[in-house]
Amino acid sequence: ALGQYLQKCLKRREMSRVTFAQSLDMETELADAILDGVLPDSELHSELLQELAEAVDCEYDRLVQALKSNVETPVNGWVSLV
Repeated sequence: ALGQYLQKCLKRREMSRVTFAQSLDMETELADAILDGVLPDSELHSELLQELAEAVDCEYDRLVQALKSNVETPVNGWVSLV
């Protein structure tokens, strides 16, 4: 869900995947993994989510919601982002 949301943000801003990766100063392969939803959720820490939000000019909270919709809620009801 996070990757799909980010792809919509990129489309809205008419930004390519390469430009997205460059704006984050990361390898294109890593950006693709995020956009394609293959990067493990455990790798998506809050600092990275903040950087992603800034890169696509969207709200951080919306990215967290998109991520949470893709994560099973633990028994205690809390979803932790480390």
